[in-house]
Amino acid sequence: MTNKYAVTFDIADGSFTFYTRSEWDKAVADWREELVEERLLSEEDIALLDYYELVEIVHGEEVFCDFVPQN
Repeated sequence: MTNKYAVTFDIADGSFTFYTRSEWDKAVADWREELVEERLLSEEDIALLDYYELVEIVHGEEVFCDFVPQN
């Protein structure tokens, strides 16, 4: 992520979560680790996922992410 902030949106209930760069990096690492521990995907496959795919696998199709552009 090159932007300073990220956000996830849950279209099912209208909620959203903002992440700073460091919070986002930690969340992504935690989600990847969770997938490895649950053996849903191999570490190699997980490493190939982009942020959008990762969020969809972890949270489902009703949650998506976007990034707040920097000026």
